[in-house]
Amino acid sequence: MLENYAPRYWYAPTRGAEDMTSPKQPQLPPLRVMIVEDETIIAMDMQRKIRQLGCDVVARVVSGEQAVEQAAQLKPDLVLMDIKLRGKIDGITAAKQIQKLENIPVVFLSAYLSQEAVRKEGAPLSVAMLPKPFDPYELRDVMARVFASRNPVATTSDKKKE
Repeated sequence: MLENYAPRYWYAPTRGAEDMTSPKQPQLPPLRVMIVEDETIIAMDMQRKIRQLGCDVVARVVSGEQAVEQAAQLKPDLVLMDIKLRGKIDGITAAKQIQKLENIPVVFLSAYLSQEAVRKEGAPLSVAMLPKPFDPYELRDVMARVFASRNPVATTSDKKKE
């Protein structure tokens, strides 16, 4: 049954990422997460789900400008970003600026855009995307995989070479 499982999200792994087809559930370290969402009720629900996963929400902001500013100040481990935001810049532009300044991974959350549309807009490659509404288990899976790809663990053979 698991071989027919197709997750609703997409993920662009960076170097060192594990096989995305693995049926095992990844462990999620206690990450510091920033939420960028302009709808208060959705942001509150996201915050609740993130805390249930054992992570800390370091900031909740409503615009791309605030996201860039807060990411530079707080340096979260991960940013959860809506694409359509208040302000002069959208989520994709904010993600580009955040990754240029701080190289913080971004997970896009959007009810409107597909993977192709996000890539067409020029989104950074080291990101993932979840459709809204999202399941907390899918969120955990994506967050764990993004974190794992950015912090690869040395294998036994790597340790022998040292």
